[in-house]
Amino acid sequence: MRPWSGERAGPLAAAALVAISAASGIARADPKLSAKQLAEEGQDLYEAGNYAEALDRFQRAEQTYHAPTILLLVARAQARLGHLLDARSVYDRVIGEQLPPDAPAPWRGAQEMAKSERDELGRRIAVVEVGVAGPPNGSTRLTIDGHARGAGDLAPIELDPGVPHRVSFYADGWRPEERSVAPGEGAHDRLEVRLQQTSAGSFLPPDVLRPAPLLAFGVAGAALGVGIVTGAMSLSKVGTLDDRCRDRVCLQSDRDTADSARTLGTVSTVAFVGAGLGIAAGITLVLLGPRFRSSAARITTAPIAAGGVF
Repeated sequence: MRPWSGERAGPLAAAALVAISAASGIARADPKLSAKQLAEEGQDLYEAGNYAEALDRFQRAEQTYHAPTILLLVARAQARLGHLLDARSVYDRVIGEQLPPDAPAPWRGAQEMAKSERDELGRRIAVVEVGVAGPPNGSTRLTIDGHARGAGDLAPIELDPGVPHRVSFYADGWRPEERSVAPGEGAHDRLEVRLQQTSAGSFLPPDVLRPAPLLAFGVAGAALGVGIVTGAMSLSKVGTLDDRCRDRVCLQSDRDTADSARTLGTVSTVAFVGAGLGIAAGITLVLLGPRFRSSAARITTAPIAAGGVF
């Protein structure tokens, strides 16, 4: 495997190995040797442009032996993949780490580089302000890519740029709305939504409601299966009794068979009723549930002062 070199990750990767070695005897510590090998593999992949696999190697190296220099490589690979929010979180870990007085110099250098690179990365993160018309102030709730915010939390949304994100709006007594946004790198945009009042009462979050019809139909299908199986078993036992009993008079030894046939028949009937209710519930949820207008959001550039939140 070739020595570490490269545009940005190379020098730091080499420093990471120096720091690992200096920290305490690389030749005597298997975790350090394993981290070195993983980091070298990650460096090769990084230089080849295979950032996803490079990230995997860097993360495994960090898990094997912690060093701020390796953690900085993790942040860089995440940034290359467009995972800017995750990368910023890792930069914060590097910057916030309390180093011991005798920490290797490359570790302290990694913290300084993390501060500079974090500032640059922050300018690339997209910010979307939201405005909601209709519900009273403080009553609107958001979910962003399925993650719920607290009621009334309409603070600007920070997003990884260049990929679609789902933003759902809901409030008690108002019809939910959903928008898809894909802001560009460094964008400062605004999303305006107007909710329509409804008499349907309280709505659950859209991401909770979506699978409800499928769940209802699934329960109905399971109940239908139980009804068919138990019904067939009941009919089989009834057929056996018909063959053994004359003029509807059965032997005492057939009592257990008759009881079992009645029980299976009852279970089958209940299961069929449950299946019917499940189908009815599924159809009701499909026809009467909240209707989401999933469409590309109209994004307009907001007059936000230069620099935004950063």
